[in-house]
Amino acid sequence: MRSEICEKLAVFCAVLFTVVTSATGGGTVALGGAATILTLPAIMQKLRQSGPEPQAMMKRLERRIAANYRDWARNGGDITDDQIPPMEAALAAVLPRLALDPREVMEAGRDNSRLATIVLTEASIAAPGDFGSEVDPQQAINRRALHGLVVQTLDALDGDQAFEATMQPWFQREVLGDLKALAHGQTEIRADNVATHGMLEEILRRIPPTEKEAATEAGIPESTLIELAARIASDVTDVNQALAELTRAVDIAIEVQNDARRGNNTGAFVDEVLRRMAALSASGHYAEAASEADRAFAVWESAEADRRQEALARGVRILDAGVKQDILRRDPASAAKRLVRILDLETAEADRFAALRRLQDEWYVRGRDKGLNLDLDVSIELARIAVERATNSDERGGAMNNLGAALAILGEREAGTERLEQAVDAFNAVLEKPIRDRAPSDGPRPRTISATHS
Repeated sequence: MRSEICEKLAVFCAVLFTVVTSATGGGTVALGGAATILTLPAIMQKLRQSGPEPQAMMKRLERRIAANYRDWARNGGDITDDQIPPMEAALAAVLPRLALDPREVMEAGRDNSRLATIVLTEASIAAPGDFGSEVDPQQAINRRALHGLVVQTLDALDGDQAFEATMQPWFQREVLGDLKALAHGQTEIRADNVATHGMLEEILRRIPPTEKEAATEAGIPESTLIELAARIASDVTDVNQALAELTRAVDIAIEVQNDARRGNNTGAFVDEVLRRMAALSASGHYAEAASEADRAFAVWESAEADRRQEALARGVRILDAGVKQDILRRDPASAAKRLVRILDLETAEADRFAALRRLQDEWYVRGRDKGLNLDLDVSIELARIAVERATNSDERGGAMNNLGAALAILGEREAGTERLEQAVDAFNAVLEKPIRDRAPSDGPRPRTISATHS
């Protein structure tokens, strides 16, 4: 953010300096009769599209501001580390919103302190919640920093003949030639600002005293109420609606402060985040408070993902230990249920049926090839679960065929005929609902008990 401030401040002060030197140093300022306005965004855009010499001059000025930034911003006072972020946020936000009348600037002449005072007055109008109060500690720092940075930057340009020789012709050619075109739009902006100011005064006058008292008790300074009101006044044209919006906003602002003070049972991390957000919100830095919420949620989301993964691993390990006990006690139905629960935890829902078929086949092949009847029993139970989960005739047919194949192998090993009869029933069920589009080589022919597993 500091580099952004240095760039904006360099351009802004270069404009002030060039207007003044054009008027007092023999240059011609072609302003015409219209009331013209100097605005930062348009001039910054022109500089970025300019040739190498103006850009090099501006970069040199930016570096000088950056090298002296802290001292110039202190402006004879002290700034603590925790006061710098809100100060910089205020500076970065207000500089593009400043709109100066060149004639007022020229009347100040080369009196850099007076020029800085003009800038400060405009800032208090454009951002009253950041620069409107001399009593509020943070706003007092913001005001002192803006005044000091403007004065020192202009002082640095005084006597810089190379800068004046390069920037004055460029400014006359590229900027002043377009001021007439800018004037109409900027006059409309000023008219809008006048209407907004009237709305602001009206809703501040009509806000209930009890609402103001509640805000004060919650730790919300009057300057923040003004900032809230200014935001609403610029967005709402009806006074009654604006008052309702402001009342609602104040209630939420109070709730933010109360939440931070009360704390909760969600842990120290959340409490600290709420405190930081409340501090930013109380000073009217809502964008920064919202960014803090985004940052904190990203931290929580990452930690929660890690926690879920660890919890999943613990759950799977417990289930796997249960499967081993089921094998030891020879309970294939219980083992199959635990295996499916593991599968469900580790597999996306859309992929579970295919994963279940593979799991069943794994137990079937091991039981068939290694002579393990219990593994075949587990594969039978898994096949039955697959039949229950089948959502169409193809899935049901494949699962029934696998069930029949496992029953057939196990039936051939056992003395009785119960398993073989169950295998025949499974194969017959497949024949009653044939699998669509299956070629003769796609899996077993469900006509004989010795059919293979598909």
